[in-house]
Amino acid sequence: MKPAKKKLVPNTSSVTERWKKKVAIKKTKILQAIAVSENSGYTTEFKGNNERIKELEKSYNEAARLARALMRDEQSYASASLAMGEQLSAIGAPEKLKSIAGPALVQFAGVQTTLGQAREEFCKEAMSYVNAIERFTKEEITLARRAKQRFRESRIQFDTASSQLQSQLSSKTDKPLELFSAYTHYHYAKRKYNRRLIEASNRLSDAIEMKEFVVLEHYVQYMRAQLEHLRAAYQHLYNLDSYITELQMYIHKQREQSAEQKAQKEELKRQRAILAEQNKYRPLVELLANPDLAVVGAICVSAGADQAQTLETLVQILDAYKLTLPIIYIGITKEVSETDTAATLFRGNTTATKLMTAFTRLTGRPYMLATLQSLMNEFMASNDGYEVFATPLQPRGVHTDR
Repeated sequence: MKPAKKKLVPNTSSVTERWKKKVAIKKTKILQAIAVSENSGYTTEFKGNNERIKELEKSYNEAARLARALMRDEQSYASASLAMGEQLSAIGAPEKLKSIAGPALVQFAGVQTTLGQAREEFCKEAMSYVNAIERFTKEEITLARRAKQRFRESRIQFDTASSQLQSQLSSKTDKPLELFSAYTHYHYAKRKYNRRLIEASNRLSDAIEMKEFVVLEHYVQYMRAQLEHLRAAYQHLYNLDSYITELQMYIHKQREQSAEQKAQKEELKRQRAILAEQNKYRPLVELLANPDLAVVGAICVSAGADQAQTLETLVQILDAYKLTLPIIYIGITKEVSETDTAATLFRGNTTATKLMTAFTRLTGRPYMLATLQSLMNEFMASNDGYEVFATPLQPRGVHTDR
């Protein structure tokens, strides 16, 4: 059994769309032909006024749109100014800022509030200009365009009646009633055409004349309102000049104080770092400077062949902390207390003796070189010779030859 064939259903939507497109193209061509025919019969003044009305309608609509956008921005600015005034009042409250900044910020807050209120008033006055433009566009220009449209319709009717009359006159058949009807329709259409031509011409010229004083008057009022608004705003801002000068001086002073405090903090930080570095080995030094001299004694015993160099290094460390003389004094005291006879005092291999020897090498030898070396060199270089009077150095009754 063969399958049934499907019926082909035409796509009515696509057909309708194509038909509408063809009708629109045909309509456009007809309107363009009518416009060319109309322009050929218009006066220069009528055509000029018609073009000016078209331009005015476009310009006024754009001006109204821009003015409304400007008013929205002005209202946003006014709201922001009022909010800024509230915030500045809160920041500059006397209980929060005791300096000149407090009164200055409060004054700034008042100016911001005043400017916000002034902008709101300006927006209200400026809206009258916008309304005037829109009203003029809706009333005068729209009426002129409607009058022009009615005249255009009457022109089409007049052209149709004229064509029908010419058809009757050129016809060879004798039909008096149809000819009379064609003449009647022609004269009626002609009167209507002339009447609406005058109405359209008057409406177009009236709209053009009215825009010279009606719209211009509102525009002047708009400019005056803007001038007064800006003048008041600049005056309020000018009154803040003294506060601005004081604030600049205050800010400069605060910046200098901040820089000085920062420098002091940096110096304190540096001193603390130096002190921390100096005290870094303080516990070790305190251990070395213990009155029992146990650590120093242990170092002396364990140093071996490097004992002299080790003790000099130890003395240098203690001297850096100003503890050399106290340690030597402790060693001397301990040496004296632990020695029975004066003949053996400081003659043994004791810690005190070693410290004194290291201290003498460290400080005494450079002192002797600095004070006596030049004198000794002079003596040694002299040919006169020299003598040593050793009597004060010997016990009584002992004579030393020269």
